[in-house]
Amino acid sequence: SQLATGPQPALALAADLVEQRPDEQQVVYVFSDFREDPWSNPTRLEEPLQRLKDQGVTVNLVRCVDEQRPNLAITRLEPSPGTLAAGVPLFVDVEVKNFGREPAEHVLVDFHTVFHDDELTESPSSPSLSREELPKLDIDRIAPGESVVRRVQVYFPKAGQHAVAAELPADPVAADNRRWCVIQLPAAVPVLVIDGDTQQRNAEFLVSAFRPGRTVETGIRPDVQPESFLRDSTDETLNAYRSIFLLDVGRLDDLAVSNLRRYVESGGGVSFFLGPHSSIEFLRELHDDGKGLFPQPIDRMDLLQPNTTDSPDLQVESHPLFEVLAGEQNAYLRSILVRQYFRTRRDWIPPADSTVNILARLRNGQPLVVERHWGEGRVMALSTTLAPDWNNWATQPTFVVFMLELQAYLQRPNDASTLRLVGNPIELQLDAANVTPEVICSLPALSGLDDGPRREVRKTLQDVSSAEAALTKVTLGEARSAVGEDTNLAGIYEFWTRTVEGNLHVDRYALNVDTRESDLALVAAPALADRLPEDQVAIFAANEGSFGTSDDDRYSWSHFLMYAVAAMLVGEQLLAYSASYHAGAKGGRS
Repeated sequence: SQLATGPQPALALAADLVEQRPDEQQVVYVFSDFREDPWSNPTRLEEPLQRLKDQGVTVNLVRCVDEQRPNLAITRLEPSPGTLAAGVPLFVDVEVKNFGREPAEHVLVDFHTVFHDDELTESPSSPSLSREELPKLDIDRIAPGESVVRRVQVYFPKAGQHAVAAELPADPVAADNRRWCVIQLPAAVPVLVIDGDTQQRNAEFLVSAFRPGRTVETGIRPDVQPESFLRDSTDETLNAYRSIFLLDVGRLDDLAVSNLRRYVESGGGVSFFLGPHSSIEFLRELHDDGKGLFPQPIDRMDLLQPNTTDSPDLQVESHPLFEVLAGEQNAYLRSILVRQYFRTRRDWIPPADSTVNILARLRNGQPLVVERHWGEGRVMALSTTLAPDWNNWATQPTFVVFMLELQAYLQRPNDASTLRLVGNPIELQLDAANVTPEVICSLPALSGLDDGPRREVRKTLQDVSSAEAALTKVTLGEARSAVGEDTNLAGIYEFWTRTVEGNLHVDRYALNVDTRESDLALVAAPALADRLPEDQVAIFAANEGSFGTSDDDRYSWSHFLMYAVAAMLVGEQLLAYSASYHAGAKGGRS
């Protein structure tokens, strides 16, 4: 099984069976390798063991492994941080962990992608797809207990839900050698831009960074709107944007602020760039003594004094946003000049228990880039202008790189790449008015191979409408005992539905094994005995050749077999002698 269930369900089932036949003398045998997890903490087994003890049952633990085996596992496979859009190369991170006690040398990882052209698919049983093998990844060395992360580049030309798979060479645990991820690529990534400047100078520079030219595709589609757009938009409208940029905006009305808060709480990202139109009073209200959306308390507008030292104006912390500016002697960092900014209150220090972080400061120590986590989303505040009015950053080569990284850092997470484990149900909710009742669920092949015959399960959507919305849902994985209709195998799962207009639609999910089962470290027999009831549990090795309920009634099967073979040989000789011809005794009749 690929489920990380441990021995507790099996022992509970054994207790159920024993309780059904209380008059019989019974012995329960548990064949296992007895790994540290879960046998190092058998408290979870106390309940079924106590039930067996109450029935007078002895439990024999038979260890089938004499020593820990080496094992490598792919513990993570997911898109790297960045903008995900069709026609834009992207990176995928793979993490490999060495669960063994010896270093692993030259570990080869195979990769392949599956591009699904769902527009050309006529039925779930004949999907239009193409598989591409990627170059092997060679990891020089992985130390015992260590993990190594490597990055590979993939490319999908069209929008859709596409798959990436990684595989390790064979080892004692096959299930954790393969891992899948589904990447949902839109045709473009919509970003909302609101500029408080009447000339839209900030938006002009930001749009140029997101769409630098016809020969360079970033996948980002900025949508420039007036400040009133925030007030008049529904949650559904705002949630369609992967991030929101507020550039030198003035005071927003209460409805706009409420919409913005809900957007961030649900996972959206917002970036503030300040400027001459920014309202100090409004920013203080938005900060709300640390309880509000804006991360820091603003004091006043100020000028950065002329530089009389060798320090750069901008001093950054170690953070993915500033990789291109890393190092104080970085020439790109030293080329950024700041003239004007908004000061943070002098006595302010981010509370230790808050989610506020200062990512960059000016050379006078004043915070310039501050972030905070709010609900499921992020807020980023930059205390100067985006346009080159108070600084020259927008005219520097690093500006485009930083803006692309900032958008990727803020953007709403990709739901398709969410980690899902084998054995857990998959639930899909749909608008009841847009789909027909039947759903075809396409499950991985029993062989576990991508090119094996996939299985189909037909289900009917269930009405779960409420007063707010007419919804319908389907769940896969409720009946975990029926392998053909559940989620007990790793791989790609598909839900095919048909719209009322007759068009096919597919939702894909990747299920992977729980790598807690990958650690093959064994519990020593004395330690295992100390943790289990002494009068109820006996421990044996599989190669002992004998295991029973007590010392009195154990006997050696190997000795029995040896005596039986000897008796058979003697019997064979006697039979041969009696059946063969023998000359008569001397003087007797012939």
